[in-house]
Amino acid sequence: MPSLSGRVVNAALRLLVKRRLRSELSVESVRDTSARLDGWIARGKPAKPGDRIAANGVSCEWFPSAVDERRILLYLHGGGFIVHLPSAYRVFARRLSAALGAHVLLPEYRLAPEYPFPAGVDDCLEAYRWLLAQGHSAARIVIAGDSAGGNLALVTAMRIRDGGLPAPGCVAMLSPATDLTGGSASLTYNRDHDPMLVPQVLRAVLAAYAPNGDVNHPWLSPINGSFDKLPPLLFHAGSSELLLDDSIRAADRARRADVSVELEVWPDMPHVFQMLDWLPETQAAIDGIARFVQQHVPAYAGDAK
Repeated sequence: MPSLSGRVVNAALRLLVKRRLRSELSVESVRDTSARLDGWIARGKPAKPGDRIAANGVSCEWFPSAVDERRILLYLHGGGFIVHLPSAYRVFARRLSAALGAHVLLPEYRLAPEYPFPAGVDDCLEAYRWLLAQGHSAARIVIAGDSAGGNLALVTAMRIRDGGLPAPGCVAMLSPATDLTGGSASLTYNRDHDPMLVPQVLRAVLAAYAPNGDVNHPWLSPINGSFDKLPPLLFHAGSSELLLDDSIRAADRARRADVSVELEVWPDMPHVFQMLDWLPETQAAIDGIARFVQQHVPAYAGDAK
């Protein structure tokens, strides 16, 4: 059972987000709802931007760590491929930077429908290539993302492998969307339990993101890709989420490919609850991410990057 704070958040999400998504689904309405959510998560205060960087032409924000462990976190934000919550992700980037002892690169990858697939996917790979070109060791780069950004994190890891680039140290995904075909059973059995999302929003997002794409393509639905020789993977999901099985099935695919994988399912926690810093479960989850990163990208103990 979630904490009292978690139960309150679930009730608020049902009232403020899920009800609105049920009544109106368009890119404009999703963006409007997300803007309200951005202010709520950031507690109504615009967060200070990071340092502006152009990474191979991709606009990014850079958040330096106070503790230099020579770790780099390439964080790919969520938002259904169509929105960005700048204040919320700036707050989250700084929190992850402190927790992981990592410098954070937060790309503003191109969004649909103005820039449909594969524009955003390409931007994420270019940001990784830029980090390598700056001399950062691939083994000390962590790729992470939530929701749509979790999809992009897994796709980027697959493209890094397939392109012959050096692999990152590990990949962490929070409530990732790994199957855009609608093949996860949790879309049905958690339809009424998820406090935030409705199945219709996933279909609307896909129509905007990849109107002409083959939804079975691994760059859209990485559950269909090869998991062979991927770096260590971490999956977080809430037990009541529509996307729960996207994590469970992907983790199972990784295990069968002999990839090191961890899966944590949090009882009755909402989609990407890790961004809500007032929940007690959030600190426990971030501590778990930090342990995973420390295991695979240990504290810096050398002179070279």
